[in-house]
Amino acid sequence: MRQLTDSFFASGQISAGDIDMIAQEGFDHIVNNRPDHEEPGQPTHDELSAAAEAAGLTYIYLPVGPGGLAAEDLESFRTSASGKKKVLGFCKSGFRSVMIRAMALAQSGEDVDGLVLEASNAGFDISAQKTLLLSLKNGS
Repeated sequence: MRQLTDSFFASGQISAGDIDMIAQEGFDHIVNNRPDHEEPGQPTHDELSAAAEAAGLTYIYLPVGPGGLAAEDLESFRTSASGKKKVLGFCKSGFRSVMIRAMALAQSGEDVDGLVLEASNAGFDISAQKTLLLSLKNGS
């Protein structure tokens, strides 16, 4: 897990067996940005959702695959993650989760340079997407 802020962390693929540890680490919210069956052997959304529910965690399935995502997906992400104590976003490597967060926050007016810096400090280079983030911030 890589920490971007006090309340948002990103990681690569998790398993159902990881969820109890995630709960013990104080997370209250998991956002799955990985489509089912993207790769052979990955846990399904249903398996992860059941494990999260059993651990008392909120679980959101917001997959982003080759088709990309829609504006309402950014709103769903922002709404589901706002005000939470500790959120873990995951996908194959964590990069998609970081980008979705940055896109959602840029769209709501957050400072793009700050978002790029947060990602960089956590080991994710999203600088190549700065133009996209600026266009979201400016409503284009």
